Amino acid sequence: MIIDGVNINVYGLILLKATGFLDFPKRKDILDVQKFTTNDAKYDSAKGTIVLFGDWATPAELEIGLNNLQALINSSVKHTIELDEYNLPAFSEATFKDGYKVQVIRTVAEITMKITVANSKWVAS
Repeated sequence: MIIDGVNINVYGLILLKATGFLDFPKRKDILDVQKFTTNDAKYDSAKGTIVLFGDWATPAELEIGLNNLQALINSSVKHTIELDEYNLPAFSEATFKDGYKVQVIRTVAEITMKITVANSKWVAS
């Protein structure tokens, strides 16, 4: 998984699971005007969930990895995210506005993140 050009593997993390990204978002209701075409269709924001996993040698390495991930997420409100493990195109204007949950046991962490993609802005590969 790549966030804003940074592969999360450099932080000691891997993508464990991604759900909800293949579901088509609902089309927004628009006025019934005959001049609208399929290119004019507007969609609600798409939502998905990712689960990341990390296993570090020491608690200090765990702290560094999680702090670096948090700094990356906090560096911008909107992100470009690539789920290369799933062969999906990248999507832009993705936010973590619903936050994320981190579970830590010794030097192992599982991070669950909810991602919202505004108007389903898929980036052409």
